[in-house]
Amino acid sequence: MSSGNQTEWIHLTTGKELSRLLYTNPVCLLCTVDFGKIASDTTVLDADSIIEAIPSDDTSSTPNTPAKQNVMVLSWLTPTNNEGRFLFSINKSRYSASFLAPDDGSRNFGVEFSLCIPVKGMEDLVLNVGSISGRHCCKFQAGPSDGNRGVIDSNGGNLSNRKKKKLKQELLSKHGIRGLIPIPLGCSQTAECIAMTHHSDLFAIQGTVAHLHCRTYGVTASPASHPSCSIDGQHLLVLADIIDAYVQPSYWDNKKLLFCPQNTEVPPYLTFFGSQTFGYVTAQIL
Repeated sequence: MSSGNQTEWIHLTTGKELSRLLYTNPVCLLCTVDFGKIASDTTVLDADSIIEAIPSDDTSSTPNTPAKQNVMVLSWLTPTNNEGRFLFSINKSRYSASFLAPDDGSRNFGVEFSLCIPVKGMEDLVLNVGSISGRHCCKFQAGPSDGNRGVIDSNGGNLSNRKKKKLKQELLSKHGIRGLIPIPLGCSQTAECIAMTHHSDLFAIQGTVAHLHCRTYGVTASPASHPSCSIDGQHLLVLADIIDAYVQPSYWDNKKLLFCPQNTEVPPYLTFFGSQTFGYVTAQIL
């Protein structure tokens, strides 16, 4: 563990520290960047099960290739050891799945992405992220302010819930999600971070309290080639390593290596019960 480049964040680098960030199965925002075709060495472990690859040291994005950022909500994930490895399930139809495991037959293993963990007060943002797809729009806040909520309230008073939902999705798709602002990993100063963030960089979301830098090392085979390998007909199982991570000091117990609010003054972070209902990981009160 070290202080990292941003003094307000704790930089975690060892396996046990990294794994502990996911012990409580927190709600995560999965942040992806389409780097284009990634060169990597692939090794087939089992043609009927999992194809695993270890990327070469010089793996990088193609220069001058436009990169598109996307973010989705992820809660079906779990550590698989105390060395920073974990797995998660993702629906094959998700736009982010095409970043992590393209369905064109290319095996882009060694794909890097980030996870960031939201806190109480960010529930609406999380639900909004999950309500629209980034396939045909940009989810990120379009400008310094956004009046989407007021427009929905004023124009949707006499609409059915279904029509209100459709109107909300249209407005979010057009204007972006208020407060959904990309920042560099381990950074929280808004003005500086926005200036530092490039579309080709891994990123986190402003307001989150832990940022995990991750890389895939395996994924269940695509349905086109091995339909029996998936969890079911709709999902992929992605295996990944946490390379390093940043966490706010007020959420990290350095003695016990626990990811938990250290006092009641900071907001608890989110878990998910289902049906758009959140749970909260709170400070331990002795």
